Amino acid sequence: MLTGMGCARKRILEILTGVSLLLFLLPFTSIAAEQLCPHGLTVCGDTCVNPQMDRLNCGSCNTACPAGYICNAGSCVLSCQQGLANCSGTCVNTRTDRLNCGGCGTVCSAGYICTAGGCVLSCQQGLTNCSGICVNPQTDRLNCGGCGAVCSAGYICTAGSCVLSCQQGLIACSGTCVNPQTDRLNCGSCGTVCSAGYICAAGKCVLPAGSDKMRPYLR
Repeated sequence: MLTGMGCARKRILEILTGVSLLLFLLPFTSIAAEQLCPHGLTVCGDTCVNPQMDRLNCGSCNTACPAGYICNAGSCVLSCQQGLANCSGTCVNTRTDRLNCGGCGTVCSAGYICTAGGCVLSCQQGLTNCSGICVNPQTDRLNCGGCGAVCSAGYICTAGSCVLSCQQGLIACSGTCVNPQTDRLNCGSCGTVCSAGYICAAGKCVLPAGSDKMRPYLR
């Protein structure tokens, strides 16, 4: 029959024996766990993981990827949403980004914007891009009302239409420059015709000097 002191010694011996056995079996337990994981997986803690794509164990156990990153081929890489591209660690839209237009690193020149992945000239309000040049289709003779619409010689572009350009003192009547001060067919204004025997003087129809009747007359 064991005394109290003997029982205590026996208990201590049992504990030490159990610890020694555990320490002895621990390496074999890890080896066994490794052998239980399918090919390509690694034991991290008590779980089989794929270090090539596991965000919490990327490349090695306990190597966690930051928020917004995924594990790809054992490395943490930026994860961009659909329609965006990873350019130097930043998610960008290559269809609209001036610094990465159509692809990473493709920069649009000054005055150009990125549209549908291509650099296009950006014209201020009221101007139009005609063959790579910003023009005003309301006043540009070579692009009057639209790109490529050229006004003929002697015509200017006004409000988007080609109109006859007359020198000072003349007016355009039916596509012809006339002097309303002296023109019998356009006396004073377009279409005002002086009667037979009358002349246009100072914009009025009058009888020639020395005539019996010196009064204005409009037909």
